[in-house]
Amino acid sequence: MKIDKIKEWIKDKHNLIFLAVLFLGIIIRLYYLIITKNQPLWWDEAEYLLMAKYFATGDLFMNLFASRPLLLPLFFAFLMKINLGYEIIYRIIEVIISSIGLLFVYLTAKELFNKETGIISTLFLSVFYLHIFYTSRILLDSIAPTFWVLSVYFFTKGYIKKKENKSFYLSAFFGALGVFLYNQTIALFIIYLVFLLITEKLNLFKEKRFYIFGLIAFITFLPTFILNKILYNNTIEFIKKGISTGDVLTANYPENILTFIKYLPAYLDALLLIIFIFSVIIVFYKLIIGIDLVIKTPDQETKKLLFLFLWLVLSFLIIIKIVGHFEDRYIMPTFIPLFIITALGIYKLKEYLIKITDKRIVFAIIIILLLLISFTQIKKADNAINGKKDSFLQLKQASLWIKENSNPGDRLLTSSSPMTLYYSERKIVNLPEKEEELMSLIKKEKPKFLVLSAFTGNPNYINNLQKYQIFKPVQVYKSGEATLLIIFEIKYE
Repeated sequence: MKIDKIKEWIKDKHNLIFLAVLFLGIIIRLYYLIITKNQPLWWDEAEYLLMAKYFATGDLFMNLFASRPLLLPLFFAFLMKINLGYEIIYRIIEVIISSIGLLFVYLTAKELFNKETGIISTLFLSVFYLHIFYTSRILLDSIAPTFWVLSVYFFTKGYIKKKENKSFYLSAFFGALGVFLYNQTIALFIIYLVFLLITEKLNLFKEKRFYIFGLIAFITFLPTFILNKILYNNTIEFIKKGISTGDVLTANYPENILTFIKYLPAYLDALLLIIFIFSVIIVFYKLIIGIDLVIKTPDQETKKLLFLFLWLVLSFLIIIKIVGHFEDRYIMPTFIPLFIITALGIYKLKEYLIKITDKRIVFAIIIILLLLISFTQIKKADNAINGKKDSFLQLKQASLWIKENSNPGDRLLTSSSPMTLYYSERKIVNLPEKEEELMSLIKKEKPKFLVLSAFTGNPNYINNLQKYQIFKPVQVYKSGEATLLIIFEIKYE
């Protein structure tokens, strides 16, 4: 029976095209995994892995940052405990979760609209250079959107399309798991609340399943409060630290919005941006002219468009408010509804054009446009990944040399960085702000090496340090003619 279902499924050309697109997205990510498998860690990556080391071993190399979400470090700590704590394993997991996101973008767009919209949406995310780039990093920015779209998929099945409690509750679970993984995912629940207030009105407070939805989300997220109490003695320390670290209260919110919008052409490039703008007009025309229906009794199609609109706009506005400052990776979840809208616009335009002209011409034009967009995005990904894969290479090399040429109890005198801590596994004594405090600090802490690096902030007397006779240079790391890092052995005799 199952074989017959598979045969029937394969007969549908849309399913085969989807598999080809999904396969393309996975192959691209595996290709760049091979290229970047040994690339040095960035600052954030090293902090997550240092937290994982602490949870796994109890070795605290640096103070934990409460603004860092806990789920990923806890998961990596588990892998360390079962002897799978290798960078290549973490990178493979990034690729797997990122690829699951591609699958559920298709399923979500298909549930909301149709298979063709799902296929094109998946293609856009498969080749999107930011998604590919951050999949090659041990960060949250390509895997958090997977939990967004997982939750939205089950929300679509369990509420928008029909009242089906199991899927509806799974939406709460995956959404809250996403918040546990990355704090900004809380925006998803704000979107749900606004949407439900519009569509359900006062019924929202009358039906039991909405309360169960909230309870499931709270229970799933409860470990965050417990862990914050254990680690920081404050159940909401992650909120307090996140507000201060993200410049939430001091940031110029309108200016941040304009900054992200200004960079949108760089993210999408001209062709995809033009198609997106055109699609917004096509897709939301009905929603705009039927605003009275939205307020009164929206039909099924209007509900879908309303949800898609809220997903795009509110995710963008809320995330920018939460993070407080500009970085392209922060708005990654917003690109999913953007791509679905663009795909739906292409589908609607195709449906109209094949009525008035030869459909072969229409399909040929669409295929050419999609190939041009795909080529441009993949090229951007290739340039970005290859251009940055050796970032901090000298810092990694120096830190590994220090680990091999020192004992676990030895210390380093340097400007602290999590990458140095992660690779060297040696405690750091930070260079003092004033030069006159240097000798007394050395006598007290007895560091084995002094490390001067162009990768970290250094005190203003850094150029004076080489005049001290107790510092003997033992390793120099360069890029071309530029000296980027020097290791000095400290001679106490």
